[in-house]
Amino acid sequence: FPTDRDGPRPLSQAFFEAQMEVVIEEKVAVYAAGLGNPGPWMDRLKSNGTIVMAVIGASRHAVQVADSGVDVIVAQGHDGGGHNSPIGTMALIPQVVDALGGRVPVVGAGGIGDGRGVAAALMLGAEGAWIGTAFLATPESGISAAQKQALVDGGDEGTTVSRAVTGKPARMVKGRWAAAYAEAGLEPLPMPWQGAVSTAVTVAGMAAGRADVWGGFAGQGLGMIHGIRPAAEVLAGIVAGAEQALRRTSHIIA
Repeated sequence: FPTDRDGPRPLSQAFFEAQMEVVIEEKVAVYAAGLGNPGPWMDRLKSNGTIVMAVIGASRHAVQVADSGVDVIVAQGHDGGGHNSPIGTMALIPQVVDALGGRVPVVGAGGIGDGRGVAAALMLGAEGAWIGTAFLATPESGISAAQKQALVDGGDEGTTVSRAVTGKPARMVKGRWAAAYAEAGLEPLPMPWQGAVSTAVTVAGMAAGRADVWGGFAGQGLGMIHGIRPAAEVLAGIVAGAEQALRRTSHIIA
């Protein structure tokens, strides 16, 4: 695990600040903040014309980032992969929409794996949907072949929420590392120090093609993945499914 002499420690404040300097230097078109309020960076991001998004898990956080001037707010519920909210997606989205009162567009996220989920997010008041896990099981995805197959095989009970990797609660594919940590009854270290414990294991697992050790972060939409398909095909299916679901809703009302 890198020391301070090798550069900023991963997941540390200095590490994130170094990443932000790259984002600003490269003048990226869209930036999404997933751990905290991007407020301190807003002036520099906006001067570059960057569209700023913030991923949040509670209404009060949505209000805070809205006050900072973000362009889009992503309301990610407990169903989502990676660091997530203790609040379920179905409950979180409308509460965030209500709290903001139309000030900032809201995108729903967390466990949305097909067009039906997109339609549901729209019905809950969101302007769109943020989908991650569904696009991991594609040839274009940068994860390993073993991890992609783990997504296909995972099923609807294939994820767990654990602090064993980063020190913060995060939803991931069930694996030996998180299970062993839980069985040992160990209390994870706070972020970023837990990463010093877990990185050697997760990196070794990936290098060995052992998705059973570390399968990666993934949301509860895992059970909707039935094969590895091109991203364009996945997207087309999501759009078609959303249109079908919305048409069905109109029929029910009529």
